[in-house]
Amino acid sequence: MRKLIPGMSAFLVLLIGFPGVGSLLAQESDREMNKARRKAESRYLRKDDANIHRYFDTFEVEPETIVDGHIVVMRGDLEVRGTVNGDLLVLWGDVDVYAGGVVNGDVTSIGGSVTLQDSGEVNGTMLEKRWRSLVRTEYHHAYTYHSHRSDHFHDYDDEHFGRVDVDGTNIGVRYNRVEGVFLSLAVPRYMRNTRGHLNGYGFIGYGFESGDVRYQVGLDRWLFDRHNWRTEIGAEIHDLTDTKDLWRIGHTENSLAAFILKEDFHDYFEREGYSFHLSQNLTRHLKATVAWRNDTYRSLGVNTNWSILGGNDNFRENPSLGGDEGEMRSIHTSVVIDSRDSDEHRDGGMMIEVTAENSAPGFGGDFDFNRYTAEVRLYERMMYDEGLMLRLLAGTSDGDLPFQKNFEIGGISTLRGFSYKEFSGNRMVLANVEYKLNSRIFGDLLGIDDLHFIMFGDVGNAWSGSGDQGIVDSFKPLTWRNLKSNLGVALSDASGRYRVNFAKRTDRSFDDKVITFRIAYPF
Repeated sequence: MRKLIPGMSAFLVLLIGFPGVGSLLAQESDREMNKARRKAESRYLRKDDANIHRYFDTFEVEPETIVDGHIVVMRGDLEVRGTVNGDLLVLWGDVDVYAGGVVNGDVTSIGGSVTLQDSGEVNGTMLEKRWRSLVRTEYHHAYTYHSHRSDHFHDYDDEHFGRVDVDGTNIGVRYNRVEGVFLSLAVPRYMRNTRGHLNGYGFIGYGFESGDVRYQVGLDRWLFDRHNWRTEIGAEIHDLTDTKDLWRIGHTENSLAAFILKEDFHDYFEREGYSFHLSQNLTRHLKATVAWRNDTYRSLGVNTNWSILGGNDNFRENPSLGGDEGEMRSIHTSVVIDSRDSDEHRDGGMMIEVTAENSAPGFGGDFDFNRYTAEVRLYERMMYDEGLMLRLLAGTSDGDLPFQKNFEIGGISTLRGFSYKEFSGNRMVLANVEYKLNSRIFGDLLGIDDLHFIMFGDVGNAWSGSGDQGIVDSFKPLTWRNLKSNLGVALSDASGRYRVNFAKRTDRSFDDKVITFRIAYPF
């Protein structure tokens, strides 16, 4: 393994003592820049026959000028006062579209910002990415219209089903023990035209084993500034086969597990109702939302027992809500700080989310509780091809917390050395940490460049406490002694998404190791 030279002074001595080193480093830097440029052009410019105009300094499209083709600017800013019939891509610089400027394509800035001045016009998407998105180890991924969660535009809402994109409309499919095969047609929840103020979305689908039709129809309206500091109001109605387990495993991965292995990790209930929300982007990365929710909850049963490799085993029963069926009226409040590159990648940034949900008999519903959660996620690139991922999660409540709102941890994406949902209650704490090592360790030893080694650890617990305790008092029974923990290693591809996990709990030695295969990040 290569050793780094400690200290800037040693680096300066090297440059002074060996004049040719500076030239070699400059050549290497240019090669890396051109490599990043080629990667960015492949990723962010539309694949057509348009010419690519490249500039290696600040460039201006002057008024009344028409440029046919894409424009790429390296190490400089791009100012648009004329018309560009193509995409704009700027690496390590800003893009400003001024009054009279028109971009008939997408605008992407790597390591900079994209700004519409006055009445500038962009008839495509605007995307800001961190420079680290270009120096990550290469891997394949699906392009999504997403930047920061509270930034220029909404990403598609993948809350209810996986999807296949067909000309802006999505065919959704999932499989589970309650619905069997579920097919749907959806209008995505993202904004392709950044000049618009309305965003309609929704889906309608049918479960072939349950015989239920499910749907969601929503409309968002932007007020005032339509980009970074947008105020948004919206409403939606729905009738859903819902689950509280999407934070641990998504529909696509869970559907494959159920369809092939007869392992359905979700628990389901019906949620029918409507909601209204008001959100405000307070800064580029800070967003606050308050919503009124009116939902009726009903229990659902298992309607299929088929899978490819399940044999004579049965799907586990779907838990009944029992006395927790009924009408819930609540106020849901959230504050999110999100500086991550995107939800698709884990290269850099931080996400903090604090939520509160309040339901009371005075609202006209059947439930009386207050539920609070706080989550912190950190993604940090430590050095070439190595990275740290950290999640801290805590939840508590007061009043009578219903089953569909309680906390459950253990197993996949939580305490990975323990049984699935082994711990539950109205209180929870969880910490997960992962460190991905440089792939050259395996490349040097085994000659395998694409195999990565990940070390991870999990610690946490869930328990029940009195419903009349305050937030601080509710965590007082928690001690280091009753925290559960496990350690593990994983072998993954370059992205860390496709992996095999080997986890072992630390509180006793006679348990077998838990081995899981994942096609998604654990958090």
